[in-house]
Amino acid sequence: MSALSNTKRPAQHRQRAAPCRQPYGRGAIRFPISRPRIAIIPPILPGRCPMALDSRQNSIGQPSREHRWRRLLARIGIGLLLLLVLTCITGATWNALMIRHYRLAYPAPGKTYRVDGHAMHMYCTGTGSPTLVLDAGLGDDCTVWAKVQPELSKTTQVCSYDRSGLGRSDTLSNDHDANTLADQLHALLEQAGIAKPFVLMGHSIAGVYLRAYATRYPHDLAGLVFVDGSTPDQMKRLPKEVMGSVPNFALMKWMTVLGVARATGQCPDIEPGLESERGWILSDACVPSIVAAGIGEFRDIDRSSDETRQSGPFGSLPILIFFRGPGRTRQKGRSSPLSAGRNESGFR
Repeated sequence: MSALSNTKRPAQHRQRAAPCRQPYGRGAIRFPISRPRIAIIPPILPGRCPMALDSRQNSIGQPSREHRWRRLLARIGIGLLLLLVLTCITGATWNALMIRHYRLAYPAPGKTYRVDGHAMHMYCTGTGSPTLVLDAGLGDDCTVWAKVQPELSKTTQVCSYDRSGLGRSDTLSNDHDANTLADQLHALLEQAGIAKPFVLMGHSIAGVYLRAYATRYPHDLAGLVFVDGSTPDQMKRLPKEVMGSVPNFALMKWMTVLGVARATGQCPDIEPGLESERGWILSDACVPSIVAAGIGEFRDIDRSSDETRQSGPFGSLPILIFFRGPGRTRQKGRSSPLSAGRNESGFR
């Protein structure tokens, strides 16, 4: 036995685990000295010191107050974000359903023709020659001629149309400069079989588009009519304070997409005397693609001006100009999300 007791044990049996140096008292709950001391020690996890508690827990292993508040605020934030997303989806869906409802209930008069694989809308009334082709202002469609076209068509054939992306026309291209629009109009008139020569009549920014058409296709025309027509140098001559009133088109676009513009009553504004055209006008109101096309036309104003600055003179081509006197004010009429600020900038 003595021999066995003196035999040295292997080294691995003599090694002991290093004791935990962290005192038990750090996380213990103590009572006053007059009472027996009772220490409540949390369960010891393998590989951890007994009182090495998570910083997010208090002394008895429960979440701290600060951590509870953080979790509560995070849940509130996630809830608000989900509510915002749900509201946006609901608004966009409602706006799309309203557009579909109006367009099915009130189909546009006239016909559509294929131009570059896309549909372009034209509305012709009356008979006679030469044909008068009406071109609307910035972001407007053929409905703005609802009062003018019936009167003019008593003497000759009158055709109004929707430019690329406006009214009932598809978006043919992301370019909305004067030369591109002139080429698209030329192709539309060819598809519709409009007899040449014809007269082009343009309002506001369409005055610039008329110049481009007259330069590129002079033999198509019997005359030009400018109604408060814009000029290529108009933007340069406008005061800075006027240009500062131009609205935020990007904001308008998203307000239209999400249904905010329709919900706040910015779309349906029917001019007196056009009640019979109410459904047709409302079907083109607050349509995101139409707003985007109007923004594209405004974006390309400088490009259109550069393309037409050197246009003319047009020789013996008859030209008629209508303009409003400086002392007169414009009555409030039909408007759209693009109308705000357009009168102040000179493009209607």
